Amino acid sequence: KDAPDATQLINAFNGTHRFIIDYLVEEVLVQRPSGTREFLLKTSMLHRLSAPLCDELLASTQSQETLEQLDAANFFLIPLDSQRRWYRYHHLFADVLRQHALQAYPTELPTLYQRAAHWFEANEFLNDAIEMALAGKDFEMAANLIQRAAETVIWDQGEWLLLDRWLTTLPESHLKTQPRLMLYRAWGSF
Repeated sequence: KDAPDATQLINAFNGTHRFIIDYLVEEVLVQRPSGTREFLLKTSMLHRLSAPLCDELLASTQSQETLEQLDAANFFLIPLDSQRRWYRYHHLFADVLRQHALQAYPTELPTLYQRAAHWFEANEFLNDAIEMALAGKDFEMAANLIQRAAETVIWDQGEWLLLDRWLTTLPESHLKTQPRLMLYRAWGSF
């Protein structure tokens, strides 16, 4: 039940041990203060997180402190850079958190996705903004962002498959309103 031991156990398991992971997460989550539980659940939909992003998402100013506490406790949080500005949750832990978030905050999740998409856009992380807009089913925003990012994704990053996945996720009605997106989709078919 100790967080470092639980982390080691989680790292040793794979998706076939789901019942054990669920048990560990339940035990770990139950022991967290309600504010920390809320932070974990509401940020679980992020593929990567930083204090400024979490502050925007949660309308808070405490995210840096919360991230530092979780990091110091070795609490399923993986730093993505040496300055410890960006993190991600352990993928199995994040999956279970997302399931719990769907149950705990079903009406708030679209707003959280939208806030994340806007933050990523404002900070020039267009790929992340697109992912959040698509996940939150804000297809109009996603279509506009895809149109802005498409040429960079294709020519600078060489990510035709990424662009194709985005375009495939968009409903046909949103593609039809943006001819350039239809053109990119046609090019991607060849």
